[in-house]
Amino acid sequence: MRTVLWVENNAADLMLVEDIVERLPGIRLLSSRDGDHDIALARSALPKVILMDINLPDINGFNAMRILKQDFKTAHMPVIALNSVS
Repeated sequence: MRTVLWVENNAADLMLVEDIVERLPGIRLLSSRDGDHDIALARSALPKVILMDINLPDINGFNAMRILKQDFKTAHMPVIALNSVS
């Protein structure tokens, strides 16, 4: 089972990705709505990839990515930055 961490504070976008990923065999989706929780979750769950919203309520997604890249436990994880336009 491969784990993907999806960090998104928009509930509709979060539900859309959850619906898509639940149909994919062998992938477990973890979700977070803020950068601080994302960092803690990444450190504990060690996902294969992180999908990161840039506009988070508590911390800028780029800053969260910098923190993850400075931690030896999470530095190797690919982080894909995403931004939705409303």
